[in-house]
Amino acid sequence: GPTYIKLGQVASCRADLFPQEYISALERLQDDVPAAPFSAVRATLEEELGRPLGEVFSHIEEKPFAAASLGQAHRATLRNGTKVVLKVQRRGLDALYEVDLRNIRRAAVAADALAKVVPGRKGGASQSWLDFYEESRKLLLREIDYVQEAANMRRFRAQLAHEPWATSPAVIDEYCTRRVLCMEALPGIKLTKVDKIRATKGLDPALLAQRLAQSYLLQFCRDGFFHTDPHPGNLACDTAVPGGRLIFYDFGQCSELSARESRGVLGVIKAIVNLDARACITAFDELGIISPSADRVLLEETIRGNFASGRVGSGGRDAVEGQGQPKGRPQQGQQQASGAQGDFLQLSSVYTFIFRALAQLGGVGRSLDENFDFISAVAPAIPELDGVGFLLDKQLARVGWRPQDIRAAVSQPRTLSRIAEVIDEWQSGQSALRVRALETERRIAALETRMDRQHALLLAVCAANLAAVLQEPLVTAF
Repeated sequence: GPTYIKLGQVASCRADLFPQEYISALERLQDDVPAAPFSAVRATLEEELGRPLGEVFSHIEEKPFAAASLGQAHRATLRNGTKVVLKVQRRGLDALYEVDLRNIRRAAVAADALAKVVPGRKGGASQSWLDFYEESRKLLLREIDYVQEAANMRRFRAQLAHEPWATSPAVIDEYCTRRVLCMEALPGIKLTKVDKIRATKGLDPALLAQRLAQSYLLQFCRDGFFHTDPHPGNLACDTAVPGGRLIFYDFGQCSELSARESRGVLGVIKAIVNLDARACITAFDELGIISPSADRVLLEETIRGNFASGRVGSGGRDAVEGQGQPKGRPQQGQQQASGAQGDFLQLSSVYTFIFRALAQLGGVGRSLDENFDFISAVAPAIPELDGVGFLLDKQLARVGWRPQDIRAAVSQPRTLSRIAEVIDEWQSGQSALRVRALETERRIAALETRMDRQHALLLAVCAANLAAVLQEPLVTAF
Protein backbone atom coordinates (compact mmCIF):
# COMPACT_ATOMS: atom_id res chain seq x y z
CA GLY A 1 0.00 0.00 0.00
CA PRO A 2 0.97 3.69 -0.16
CA THR A 3 2.12 3.74 3.48
CA TYR A 4 4.74 1.06 2.88
CA ILE A 5 5.88 2.64 -0.39
CA LYS A 6 6.44 5.97 1.35
CA LEU A 7 8.04 4.31 4.38
CA GLY A 8 10.45 2.53 2.02
CA GLN A 9 11.32 5.85 0.39
CA VAL A 10 12.02 7.37 3.83
CA ALA A 11 14.10 4.31 4.80
CA SER A 12 16.20 4.73 1.65
CA CYS A 13 17.65 7.87 3.31
CA ARG A 14 18.80 6.04 6.42
CA ALA A 15 22.22 4.61 5.65
CA ASP A 16 22.83 4.70 9.41
CA LEU A 17 20.10 2.08 9.93
CA PHE A 18 20.27 -0.20 6.89
CA PRO A 19 23.06 -1.94 4.93
CA GLN A 20 23.99 -0.39 1.58
CA GLU A 21 22.44 -3.26 -0.41
CA TYR A 22 19.08 -2.52 1.26
CA ILE A 23 19.47 1.20 0.57
CA SER A 24 20.20 0.54 -3.12
CA ALA A 25 17.07 -1.61 -3.43
CA LEU A 26 14.85 0.89 -1.60
CA GLU A 27 16.07 3.76 -3.78
CA ARG A 28 14.50 2.01 -6.78
CA LEU A 29 11.12 1.96 -5.07
CA GLN A 30 8.58 3.77 -7.22
CA ASP A 31 5.05 4.84 -6.42
CA ASP A 32 3.57 4.93 -9.92
CA VAL A 33 0.10 3.43 -9.70
CA PRO A 34 -3.07 3.40 -11.83
CA ALA A 35 -5.09 6.61 -11.64
CA ALA A 36 -8.29 6.76 -9.58
CA PRO A 37 -11.53 7.20 -11.60
CA PHE A 38 -12.56 10.81 -12.17
CA SER A 39 -15.81 10.21 -10.30
CA ALA A 40 -13.74 9.78 -7.10
CA VAL A 41 -11.71 12.90 -7.95
CA ARG A 42 -14.89 14.91 -8.53
CA ALA A 43 -16.33 13.76 -5.20
CA THR A 44 -13.18 14.80 -3.33
CA LEU A 45 -13.01 18.20 -5.05
CA GLU A 46 -16.64 19.04 -4.34
CA GLU A 47 -16.37 17.89 -0.71
CA GLU A 48 -13.24 19.92 -0.11
CA LEU A 49 -14.26 23.07 -2.01
CA GLY A 50 -17.86 22.96 -0.80
CA ARG A 51 -19.45 23.72 -4.17
CA PRO A 52 -20.05 22.16 -7.60
CA LEU A 53 -17.00 22.10 -9.87
CA GLY A 54 -18.75 24.24 -12.47
CA GLU A 55 -18.80 27.17 -10.06
CA VAL A 56 -15.00 27.12 -9.75
CA PHE A 57 -13.62 25.70 -12.99
CA SER A 58 -14.54 26.29 -16.59
CA HIS A 59 -12.67 23.12 -17.57
CA ILE A 60 -10.93 20.14 -15.95
CA GLU A 61 -9.04 17.44 -17.79
CA GLU A 62 -10.53 14.20 -16.52
CA LYS A 63 -7.41 12.21 -17.37
CA PRO A 64 -4.56 13.01 -14.94
CA PHE A 65 -1.15 13.80 -16.39
CA ALA A 66 0.52 12.24 -13.32
CA ALA A 67 -0.60 9.67 -10.74
CA ALA A 68 1.12 8.33 -7.63
CA SER A 69 0.27 6.36 -4.52
CA LEU A 70 -0.97 9.39 -2.57
CA GLY A 71 -2.75 11.39 -5.26
CA GLN A 72 -2.90 12.53 -8.86
CA ALA A 73 -2.57 15.77 -10.84
CA HIS A 74 -5.09 17.26 -13.31
CA ARG A 75 -4.84 20.32 -15.52
CA ALA A 76 -7.72 22.77 -15.14
CA THR A 77 -8.86 26.30 -15.95
CA LEU A 78 -10.49 28.61 -13.39
CA ARG A 79 -13.60 30.60 -14.23
CA ASN A 80 -11.43 33.72 -14.66
CA GLY A 81 -9.32 31.95 -17.31
CA THR A 82 -6.27 31.17 -15.12
CA LYS A 83 -4.54 27.90 -16.04
CA VAL A 84 -3.91 25.79 -12.94
CA VAL A 85 -2.84 22.34 -11.83
CA LEU A 86 -4.90 20.44 -9.25
CA LYS A 87 -3.26 17.88 -6.98
CA VAL A 88 -6.02 15.69 -5.53
CA GLN A 89 -5.46 13.18 -2.74
CA ARG A 90 -6.75 9.62 -3.00
CA ARG A 91 -9.84 8.84 -0.96
CA GLY A 92 -9.58 6.83 2.25
CA LEU A 93 -5.90 7.57 2.73
CA ASP A 94 -6.22 8.69 6.38
CA ALA A 95 -7.87 5.43 7.48
CA LEU A 96 -5.36 3.37 5.51
CA TYR A 97 -2.44 5.25 7.08
CA GLU A 98 -3.89 4.75 10.56
CA VAL A 99 -4.07 0.96 10.17
CA ASP A 100 -0.68 0.65 8.47
CA LEU A 101 1.12 2.89 10.96
CA ARG A 102 -0.31 0.95 13.88
CA ASN A 103 1.10 -2.27 12.43
CA ILE A 104 4.45 -0.66 11.63
CA ARG A 105 4.73 0.58 15.22
CA ARG A 106 4.25 -2.97 16.49
CA ALA A 107 7.04 -4.13 14.17
CA ALA A 108 9.33 -1.34 15.47
CA VAL A 109 8.70 -2.35 19.09
CA ALA A 110 9.49 -5.99 18.19
CA ALA A 111 12.68 -4.93 16.39
CA ASP A 112 13.88 -2.99 19.43
CA ALA A 113 13.18 -6.01 21.64
CA LEU A 114 15.13 -8.26 19.25
CA ALA A 115 18.04 -5.80 19.22
CA LYS A 116 18.45 -6.26 22.97
CA VAL A 117 18.94 -10.05 22.70
CA VAL A 118 20.93 -10.13 19.42
CA PRO A 119 23.73 -7.56 19.93
CA GLY A 120 26.09 -6.27 17.31
CA ARG A 121 23.54 -5.92 14.51
CA LYS A 122 23.08 -2.84 12.36
CA GLY A 123 20.54 -0.62 14.09
CA GLY A 124 21.11 -2.42 17.43
CA ALA A 125 20.76 -1.08 20.94
CA SER A 126 22.24 2.32 19.99
CA GLN A 127 19.62 2.76 17.24
CA SER A 128 15.98 2.89 18.27
CA TRP A 129 13.58 1.52 15.68
CA LEU A 130 10.74 3.12 17.63
CA ASP A 131 12.43 6.51 17.21
CA PHE A 132 12.77 5.79 13.49
CA TYR A 133 9.04 4.95 13.40
CA GLU A 134 8.07 8.20 15.16
CA GLU A 135 10.29 10.23 12.84
CA SER A 136 8.88 8.48 9.76
CA ARG A 137 5.30 8.84 11.01
CA LYS A 138 5.67 12.63 11.21
CA LEU A 139 7.11 12.75 7.68
CA LEU A 140 4.40 10.52 6.24
CA LEU A 141 1.52 12.42 7.85
CA ARG A 142 3.04 15.73 6.76
CA GLU A 143 3.16 14.53 3.16
CA ILE A 144 -0.61 13.92 3.04
CA ASP A 145 -1.36 17.37 4.48
CA TYR A 146 -1.62 19.61 1.41
CA VAL A 147 -1.99 22.71 3.63
CA GLN A 148 1.55 22.01 4.86
CA GLU A 149 2.75 21.42 1.29
CA ALA A 150 1.22 24.75 0.22
CA ALA A 151 3.15 26.46 3.06
CA ASN A 152 6.34 24.75 1.86
CA MET A 153 5.71 26.01 -1.67
CA ARG A 154 5.18 29.58 -0.54
CA ARG A 155 8.33 29.56 1.58
CA PHE A 156 10.49 28.00 -1.14
CA ARG A 157 9.23 30.39 -3.82
CA ALA A 158 9.84 33.40 -1.54
CA GLN A 159 13.42 32.43 -0.68
CA LEU A 160 14.33 32.14 -4.38
CA ALA A 161 12.41 35.29 -5.37
CA HIS A 162 15.65 37.22 -5.95
CA GLU A 163 17.21 34.45 -8.06
CA PRO A 164 15.84 34.88 -11.60
CA TRP A 165 17.25 31.50 -12.65
CA ALA A 166 15.10 29.38 -10.29
CA THR A 167 11.42 29.31 -9.36
CA SER A 168 8.43 27.13 -8.42
CA PRO A 169 4.66 27.34 -9.04
CA ALA A 170 2.64 29.93 -7.09
CA VAL A 171 -0.09 28.61 -4.79
CA ILE A 172 -3.73 29.53 -5.43
CA ASP A 173 -4.70 29.75 -1.75
CA GLU A 174 -8.45 30.11 -2.30
CA TYR A 175 -8.71 26.53 -3.57
CA CYS A 176 -6.25 24.75 -1.26
CA THR A 177 -7.40 22.39 1.48
CA ARG A 178 -5.89 19.45 3.35
CA ARG A 179 -6.71 17.11 0.42
CA VAL A 180 -6.62 19.51 -2.56
CA LEU A 181 -3.70 21.64 -3.72
CA CYS A 182 -4.23 24.26 -6.43
CA MET A 183 -1.23 25.93 -8.05
CA GLU A 184 -0.42 27.94 -11.14
CA ALA A 185 0.37 25.95 -14.26
CA LEU A 186 4.11 26.39 -14.77
CA PRO A 187 5.11 24.04 -17.60
CA GLY A 188 8.68 23.26 -18.49
CA ILE A 189 10.95 20.65 -20.03
CA LYS A 190 11.67 17.89 -17.51
CA LEU A 191 15.37 17.54 -16.78
CA THR A 192 15.06 13.88 -17.76
CA LYS A 193 14.68 14.99 -21.40
CA VAL A 194 18.32 15.86 -21.92
CA ASP A 195 18.22 15.56 -25.71
CA LYS A 196 15.31 18.01 -25.91
CA ILE A 197 17.13 20.43 -23.59
CA ARG A 198 20.24 20.31 -25.79
CA ALA A 199 18.12 20.89 -28.90
CA THR A 200 16.24 23.87 -27.41
CA LYS A 201 17.67 27.30 -28.22
CA GLY A 202 18.47 29.28 -25.10
CA LEU A 203 19.06 26.28 -22.82
CA ASP A 204 22.56 25.38 -21.62
CA PRO A 205 22.64 21.93 -19.93
CA ALA A 206 25.97 22.55 -18.14
CA LEU A 207 24.77 25.91 -16.82
CA LEU A 208 21.51 24.31 -15.62
CA ALA A 209 23.53 21.71 -13.72
CA GLN A 210 25.61 24.45 -12.08
CA ARG A 211 22.48 26.43 -11.18
CA LEU A 212 20.92 23.34 -9.64
CA ALA A 213 23.98 22.89 -7.41
CA GLN A 214 24.10 26.57 -6.47
CA SER A 215 20.39 26.57 -5.64
CA TYR A 216 21.11 23.85 -3.08
CA LEU A 217 24.05 25.80 -1.67
CA LEU A 218 21.58 28.64 -1.01
CA GLN A 219 18.94 26.28 0.39
CA PHE A 220 21.40 24.60 2.77
CA CYS A 221 23.58 27.51 3.85
CA ARG A 222 21.59 30.72 3.41
CA ASP A 223 17.91 29.85 3.78
CA GLY A 224 18.03 26.77 6.01
CA PHE A 225 15.09 25.23 4.16
CA PHE A 226 15.48 22.74 1.33
CA HIS A 227 13.63 20.45 -1.06
CA THR A 228 14.64 16.94 0.01
CA ASP A 229 13.60 15.09 -3.14
CA PRO A 230 15.25 16.60 -6.26
CA HIS A 231 14.79 13.56 -8.49
CA PRO A 232 14.43 14.30 -12.23
CA GLY A 233 10.63 14.05 -12.14
CA ASN A 234 10.47 17.01 -9.74
CA LEU A 235 12.73 19.25 -11.83
CA ALA A 236 12.17 21.07 -15.11
CA CYS A 237 13.45 24.13 -16.98
CA ASP A 238 12.24 26.83 -19.36
CA THR A 239 13.77 29.66 -21.40
CA ALA A 240 12.66 32.53 -19.15
CA VAL A 241 16.32 33.56 -18.64
CA PRO A 242 19.39 32.99 -20.82
CA GLY A 243 20.81 29.53 -20.25
CA GLY A 244 17.58 28.29 -18.70
CA ARG A 245 15.48 28.75 -15.57
CA LEU A 246 15.06 25.86 -13.12
CA ILE A 247 11.55 24.89 -12.00
CA PHE A 248 10.99 22.87 -8.82
CA TYR A 249 7.83 20.80 -8.28
CA ASP A 250 6.32 18.65 -5.48
CA PHE A 251 7.02 20.02 -2.01
CA GLY A 252 5.58 17.26 0.13
CA GLN A 253 9.10 16.49 1.40
CA CYS A 254 11.02 19.50 2.69
CA SER A 255 13.32 19.88 5.67
CA GLU A 256 14.67 22.70 7.80
CA LEU A 257 18.15 23.51 9.14
CA SER A 258 19.00 25.63 12.15
CA ALA A 259 21.43 28.53 11.78
CA ARG A 260 24.12 26.39 13.43
CA GLU A 261 23.48 23.51 11.05
CA SER A 262 23.62 25.83 8.04
CA ARG A 263 26.99 27.20 9.24
CA GLY A 264 28.24 23.65 9.71
CA VAL A 265 27.23 22.58 6.20
CA LEU A 266 28.97 25.64 4.73
CA GLY A 267 32.02 24.81 6.84
CA VAL A 268 32.16 21.27 5.43
CA ILE A 269 31.88 22.59 1.87
CA LYS A 270 34.65 25.16 2.45
CA ALA A 271 36.86 22.48 4.04
CA ILE A 272 36.44 20.27 0.97
CA VAL A 273 37.19 23.20 -1.34
CA ASN A 274 40.41 23.86 0.61
CA LEU A 275 41.19 20.14 1.17
CA ASP A 276 41.49 20.93 4.88
CA ALA A 277 40.84 17.83 7.01
CA ARG A 278 41.11 19.67 10.32
CA ALA A 279 38.61 22.33 9.21
CA CYS A 280 36.31 19.50 8.19
CA ILE A 281 36.48 18.09 11.75
CA THR A 282 35.69 21.58 13.10
CA ALA A 283 32.64 21.76 10.82
CA PHE A 284 31.53 18.28 11.93
CA ASP A 285 31.72 19.53 15.52
CA GLU A 286 29.55 22.50 14.54
CA LEU A 287 27.02 20.04 13.14
CA GLY A 288 27.29 17.80 16.20
CA ILE A 289 27.61 14.62 14.14
CA ILE A 290 30.85 13.10 15.47
CA SER A 291 30.07 10.02 17.52
CA PRO A 292 31.19 10.30 21.19
CA SER A 293 33.10 7.02 20.79
CA ALA A 294 34.82 8.07 17.55
CA ASP A 295 38.60 8.08 17.30
CA ARG A 296 39.04 11.69 16.18
CA VAL A 297 42.68 11.20 15.17
CA LEU A 298 41.73 8.29 12.95
CA LEU A 299 38.77 10.27 11.55
CA GLU A 300 41.05 13.15 10.59
CA GLU A 301 43.53 10.72 9.02
CA THR A 302 40.70 9.10 7.05
CA ILE A 303 39.48 12.46 5.73
CA ARG A 304 43.01 13.54 4.87
CA GLY A 305 43.58 10.24 3.08
CA ASN A 306 40.35 10.69 1.10
CA PHE A 307 41.49 14.18 0.07
CA ALA A 308 44.92 12.91 -0.95
CA SER A 309 43.52 10.02 -2.97
CA GLY A 310 40.94 12.18 -4.74
CA ARG A 311 38.04 10.10 -3.37
CA VAL A 312 36.70 13.26 -1.70
CA GLY A 313 37.68 16.72 -2.85
CA SER A 314 37.53 18.92 -5.88
CA GLY A 315 39.20 21.64 -7.81
CA GLY A 316 36.99 24.09 -5.97
CA ARG A 317 39.83 26.48 -5.21
CA ASP A 318 40.50 26.90 -8.92
CA ALA A 319 36.83 27.68 -9.46
CA VAL A 320 36.84 30.23 -6.61
CA GLU A 321 39.92 31.93 -8.03
CA GLY A 322 38.29 32.10 -11.45
CA GLN A 323 40.70 29.67 -13.08
CA GLY A 324 37.99 27.54 -14.61
CA GLN A 325 36.35 24.34 -13.51
CA PRO A 326 38.40 21.14 -13.52
CA LYS A 327 37.20 18.25 -15.59
CA GLY A 328 36.79 14.65 -14.69
CA ARG A 329 36.90 15.17 -10.93
CA PRO A 330 35.63 12.46 -8.55
CA GLN A 331 31.94 12.81 -7.79
CA GLN A 332 30.58 13.89 -4.44
CA GLY A 333 27.12 13.44 -2.90
CA GLN A 334 26.47 10.27 -1.02
CA GLN A 335 30.08 9.17 -1.44
CA GLN A 336 31.10 11.98 0.87
CA ALA A 337 28.58 10.78 3.42
CA SER A 338 29.78 7.20 3.35
CA GLY A 339 33.46 8.06 2.92
CA ALA A 340 33.82 9.35 6.46
CA GLN A 341 30.78 7.85 8.16
CA GLY A 342 31.71 4.31 9.18
CA ASP A 343 31.94 4.25 12.99
CA PHE A 344 32.80 7.95 13.19
CA LEU A 345 29.55 9.83 12.58
CA GLN A 346 26.05 9.70 13.99
CA LEU A 347 23.55 11.28 11.63
CA SER A 348 20.09 12.59 12.42
CA SER A 349 17.41 12.44 9.74
CA VAL A 350 18.04 15.98 8.49
CA TYR A 351 21.61 15.09 7.47
CA THR A 352 20.55 11.88 5.76
CA PHE A 353 18.07 13.97 3.76
CA ILE A 354 20.92 16.31 2.80
CA PHE A 355 22.97 13.34 1.60
CA ARG A 356 20.03 11.95 -0.35
CA ALA A 357 19.43 15.33 -1.99
CA LEU A 358 23.13 15.56 -2.90
CA ALA A 359 23.09 12.05 -4.36
CA GLN A 360 19.98 12.77 -6.44
CA LEU A 361 21.10 16.15 -7.73
CA GLY A 362 24.49 14.61 -8.49
CA GLY A 363 22.80 12.13 -10.80
CA VAL A 364 20.75 14.87 -12.46
CA GLY A 365 23.82 17.09 -12.80
CA ARG A 366 25.88 14.37 -14.46
CA SER A 367 23.06 13.63 -16.90
CA LEU A 368 23.23 17.29 -17.98
CA ASP A 369 27.02 17.62 -17.82
CA GLU A 370 29.31 14.58 -17.67
CA ASN A 371 31.93 16.66 -15.84
CA PHE A 372 29.51 17.86 -13.16
CA ASP A 373 30.95 18.09 -9.66
CA PHE A 374 28.90 19.61 -6.82
CA ILE A 375 31.81 21.24 -4.98
CA SER A 376 33.30 22.77 -8.12
CA ALA A 377 29.84 24.00 -9.17
CA VAL A 378 29.15 25.81 -5.88
CA ALA A 379 32.69 27.06 -5.17
CA PRO A 380 32.35 30.34 -7.18
CA ALA A 381 29.28 31.27 -5.11
CA ILE A 382 30.93 30.76 -1.71
CA PRO A 383 32.66 34.20 -1.44
CA GLU A 384 29.36 36.05 -1.92
CA LEU A 385 27.54 33.72 0.47
CA ASP A 386 30.23 33.66 3.17
CA GLY A 387 31.15 37.34 2.81
CA VAL A 388 33.82 38.57 5.22
CA GLY A 389 34.43 35.05 6.55
CA PHE A 390 35.69 33.83 3.18
CA LEU A 391 37.84 36.92 2.62
CA LEU A 392 39.40 36.47 6.07
CA ASP A 393 40.12 32.80 5.32
CA LYS A 394 41.76 33.81 2.04
CA GLN A 395 44.01 36.47 3.61
CA LEU A 396 45.07 34.13 6.42
CA ALA A 397 45.86 31.40 3.88
CA ARG A 398 48.33 33.74 2.15
CA VAL A 399 50.49 33.79 5.27
CA GLY A 400 49.94 30.10 5.98
CA TRP A 401 47.39 30.59 8.79
CA ARG A 402 43.88 29.26 9.28
CA PRO A 403 40.95 30.66 11.33
CA GLN A 404 41.40 27.83 13.85
CA ASP A 405 45.03 28.93 14.29
CA ILE A 406 43.78 32.35 15.45
CA ARG A 407 41.32 30.69 17.81
CA ALA A 408 44.08 28.41 19.12
CA ALA A 409 46.38 31.36 19.78
CA VAL A 410 43.66 33.17 21.74
CA SER A 411 42.80 30.09 23.80
CA GLN A 412 46.41 28.90 24.26
CA PRO A 413 46.91 30.23 27.82
CA ARG A 414 43.72 28.53 28.99
CA THR A 415 44.73 25.28 27.26
CA LEU A 416 48.22 25.29 28.87
CA SER A 417 46.67 25.94 32.26
CA ARG A 418 44.33 22.99 31.83
CA ILE A 419 47.24 20.73 30.76
CA ALA A 420 49.13 21.69 33.92
CA GLU A 421 46.06 20.86 36.02
CA VAL A 422 45.74 17.42 34.38
CA ILE A 423 49.43 16.65 34.98
CA ASP A 424 49.01 17.60 38.64
CA GLU A 425 46.00 15.28 38.89
CA TRP A 426 48.00 12.39 37.41
CA GLN A 427 50.86 12.97 39.81
CA SER A 428 48.54 13.10 42.81
CA GLY A 429 46.67 9.98 41.72
CA GLN A 430 43.35 11.84 41.29
CA SER A 431 42.92 10.71 37.67
CA ALA A 432 44.02 7.87 35.43
CA LEU A 433 45.56 7.84 31.95
CA ARG A 434 43.55 5.80 29.48
CA VAL A 435 45.46 4.25 26.56
CA ARG A 436 43.65 2.67 23.62
CA ALA A 437 45.08 -0.24 21.60
CA LEU A 438 43.24 0.33 18.32
CA GLU A 439 44.40 -2.84 16.57
CA THR A 440 43.42 -4.97 19.57
CA GLU A 441 40.03 -3.27 19.68
CA ARG A 442 39.47 -4.05 16.00
CA ARG A 443 40.33 -7.70 16.51
CA ILE A 444 38.05 -7.96 19.54
CA ALA A 445 35.24 -6.33 17.54
CA ALA A 446 35.75 -8.83 14.70
CA LEU A 447 35.69 -11.70 17.23
CA GLU A 448 32.46 -10.37 18.75
CA THR A 449 30.90 -10.19 15.28
CA ARG A 450 31.79 -13.83 14.60
CA MET A 451 30.37 -14.85 17.99
CA ASP A 452 27.14 -12.94 17.25
CA ARG A 453 26.79 -14.77 13.94
CA GLN A 454 27.40 -18.13 15.59
CA HIS A 455 24.82 -17.25 18.24
CA ALA A 456 22.27 -16.35 15.57
CA LEU A 457 23.07 -19.56 13.65
CA LEU A 458 22.60 -21.61 16.83
CA LEU A 459 19.22 -19.97 17.43
CA ALA A 460 18.19 -20.71 13.83
CA VAL A 461 19.22 -24.38 14.15
CA CYS A 462 17.28 -24.71 17.41
CA ALA A 463 14.22 -23.12 15.80
CA ALA A 464 14.47 -25.49 12.82
CA ASN A 465 14.74 -28.51 15.13
CA LEU A 466 11.76 -27.31 17.15
CA ALA A 467 9.74 -26.85 13.96
CA ALA A 468 10.63 -30.40 12.86
CA VAL A 469 9.54 -31.80 16.22
CA LEU A 470 6.25 -29.90 16.14
CA GLN A 471 5.48 -31.34 12.70
CA GLU A 472 5.41 -34.89 14.18
CA PRO A 473 1.95 -36.00 15.37
CA LEU A 474 1.66 -35.94 19.17
CA VAL A 475 -0.74 -38.91 19.16
CA THR A 476 -0.27 -41.87 16.82
CA ALA A 477 -3.49 -43.38 15.55
CA PHE A 478 -3.78 -47.14 15.99
